[in-house]
Amino acid sequence: MHPAIQILADKYGVKLSNRVCGGYDLQEPCFNGKDIATREIRLFDAMGEKTYCFGREGAYRQAFPLSDHDILHEIAHYAVASKEQRMLPEYGLGSILPGIFDDSILLATINEEEADIQEALAQLLCCYWGEKYNINPSLSGSKGYASTWDEYLLKKAVENIASRGSDIFWKALIYVRKLMDEGNLD
Repeated sequence: MHPAIQILADKYGVKLSNRVCGGYDLQEPCFNGKDIATREIRLFDAMGEKTYCFGREGAYRQAFPLSDHDILHEIAHYAVASKEQRMLPEYGLGSILPGIFDDSILLATINEEEADIQEALAQLLCCYWGEKYNINPSLSGSKGYASTWDEYLLKKAVENIASRGSDIFWKALIYVRKLMDEGNLD
């Protein structure tokens, strides 16, 4: 793990844990209201290809370390979450953990617009810290999504505007700019 990850976790007061997160039969979120997992479960079929169907013959699961990017993203979520959200699994944003037979849903406890703004904020902070501390932008289990933080930021900007609307993304950008001006980013 990149040393800046632990420094940021300590600065924001969030514990990193060696526990495993993931769906399927674990149903364990990355942030459980207490700490951030640093490992995840991935499922593979009998041929060793990533799958989401555990019930297939020969399928197996294996724990892998989360990427520095993934852990950094979780720290960014913690940094932008309210005090109350920091006590909730997945910061109260809601999540779907794929299960063996169905999906386990962690219901959101904050409104959708605020959740969208916080997601965009976490992505922006992740890019800022990743670039500043020279952290690898690769995501766990994703091949070739983005090889640089600029490429990741561009893809996330397009995704955010397409799925959440430009007003959400602009609100997040303005908030990050305010944090930068106040010297509260790192």
